[in-house]
Amino acid sequence: MEAITNAADSVVHFMGKVFEIMTGNAYFATLLAVSLIAVGVGVFAMIRNAAR
Repeated sequence: MEAITNAADSVVHFMGKVFEIMTGNAYFATLLAVSLIAVGVGVFAMIRNAAR
């Protein structure tokens, strides 16, 4: 169980560093924003179509 906890902690730490690097660079921050907008539009469309 401890190995799983350590692995999860390592993954969280790694993703935090990746996010820090991406937001520290204007080009990567723009790519991140565009991808998040695309995901948001997709989720909105799925919810809108499910309501019909």
